[in-house]
Amino acid sequence: MRTQFFVSLLIVSSLIGCSNDDDNNNDSFTLAGVQEVVFETPSIEVGQETVLAVSFSFNEQDIFTGEDSVFVAVKLPKELSYHNGSAEIDGAFNDDNKVIPQILRCNDGQNILVFDLDSNDLENAAPPNLISDALLTLTVKGILPAQATAVDARADDSEGSVFCNSTFIPQEVAFISIQ
Repeated sequence: MRTQFFVSLLIVSSLIGCSNDDDNNNDSFTLAGVQEVVFETPSIEVGQETVLAVSFSFNEQDIFTGEDSVFVAVKLPKELSYHNGSAEIDGAFNDDNKVIPQILRCNDGQNILVFDLDSNDLENAAPPNLISDALLTLTVKGILPAQATAVDARADDSEGSVFCNSTFIPQEVAFISIQ
């Protein structure tokens, strides 16, 4: 047990120390990531809405002392639609902060919601658990039946290559059934 803890600590410490300061470029490895994606109701009917919660982490130093952002991307299958205006970062003392995604509408019917979150969006974020820094919630609606369909999510320190025709590599996945 102690050996596993030490190895884990060593790996995390080495990752935190990674940075690239060439030519005074302040880009750094931020350890942004999604820890959990869950539906309030994992089974809904066509026309019914449910809340999707995405807990994620980010490097607070980069966000609050620099001018960096964390990018959270949520890939919705064609069986679900995003309820416009429903996304928010859960805040401390019920002080939630509305956020607006860039919506990529793909030819296959899927939508990718990309949230560019900076210090203004995250300053009042309430950590939902011990391993996450913030909780993004949004409402989705069932529009087509599906026995089990997946919602993929990831968080990165750069916008990267999140496009409809690129491979989307999720950090976490949640499944929902739509009747």
